[in-house]
Amino acid sequence: MCLLYRYKHYRDRQMDVINIDMNPLKIAIFAEVKTKHEEATPLNDEQLNNLLFHHPEGLRLSLTGFRVIKNIFTAYSFELPDTIKSKHQRSLGKLEYPYFLTQKRLILFSEMDAMVIKLHGGVQGFLETFCFLDD
Repeated sequence: MCLLYRYKHYRDRQMDVINIDMNPLKIAIFAEVKTKHEEATPLNDEQLNNLLFHHPEGLRLSLTGFRVIKNIFTAYSFELPDTIKSKHQRSLGKLEYPYFLTQKRLILFSEMDAMVIKLHGGVQGFLETFCFLDD
């Protein structure tokens, strides 16, 4: 199921406990992970955040996070150009949905971001435009 749908659905539901310091999207992801993986149930949001994401404040997934999330949400994979500049990596940090980055692939969990990449003719065009808009 699409991550965007799950986020909107989760956002609209009432929650008993809200961690106001954490991104609501991450809280929705943690709730879904806990329902799909029993071993994640005893972990709190902060522990899941450290386990699933490369940096606690960002949305770049760690390898463990990617392995968990790819089995729950729809993934959109794109081949990266041979070299990716550091300014492009910083720009990816501005994405609003989780992503996973390897040396050869960019894997997104947002259908909208995947469509935008396709409209830009691939990752290179997307990164150049996204980086330019960031300046």
